Amino acid sequence: MKPSEIRSLRERMGETQVEFARRLHIEQSALSKLERGENGPAGPTLELLRQLQGAMRPGGQQANGNTDIESGIDRLLEAHRELSACHRRLLASQAGVQAAILSFIDREPDETGQWIVRGAGFEATVTIDGAGFVAVEISPRRPVAPTSR
Repeated sequence: MKPSEIRSLRERMGETQVEFARRLHIEQSALSKLERGENGPAGPTLELLRQLQGAMRPGGQQANGNTDIESGIDRLLEAHRELSACHRRLLASQAGVQAAILSFIDREPDETGQWIVRGAGFEATVTIDGAGFVAVEISPRRPVAPTSR
């Protein structure tokens, strides 16, 4: 789908970039890049754009008696349900990872809100932000030479 088609579709729907981005389940900045041609739509975003484009196309009756718009709305609702299910699975997976990390780390974070996990040959810094996103930075660790007494 061309950048001009994406913008035209949004404008025909009478939506701002913020509203249209929300409909597509993407950030407004990502939509802006799509409309400028800096990025191309992919995956669920491309599918939703195609479905919206089909729903906005004037047309006659289909074999089931629905208009193109009614069928487009049905396809959009189905796509939205699929995206919502994917989002719920992602959140459940994220919660599982977070729980696994937190069960491994049995102490409070340091003053910066991070946990330092040291293992044989590595050191991992674990950070969980306010939205629950987990960031793990792993770096090699040099063995500490034993000191003699």
